[in-house]
Amino acid sequence: NPRKRADDSRHLAKYVFPRQYGLSNAFSCTSTNRYQPALTPNFSNRESEIKVCLSHPLRGCLKTPKRVKPVLNLLEQTIWRHVTCRYKILCDAVCPSK
Repeated sequence: NPRKRADDSRHLAKYVFPRQYGLSNAFSCTSTNRYQPALTPNFSNRESEIKVCLSHPLRGCLKTPKRVKPVLNLLEQTIWRHVTCRYKILCDAVCPSK
């Protein structure tokens, strides 16, 4: 389904390029105390932040920027290769266990 693949690549782009979508990121994160890593946000799951932006009345927060659009095709190919890769066979070929 081309529509689903395009949606998935746009969703992945929000993780790869969060600043382009106005989402928080690790590089602009302000921390008051560098010795308290528990206060640093976890950027591995942005679903709640993305849902908040989607519920924004203008929805301009998550519109795909022009400079990200050329990369969407590459992200779509990356997702496709991830789905079709047989990781177990690859791991057995590269790192055979005895």
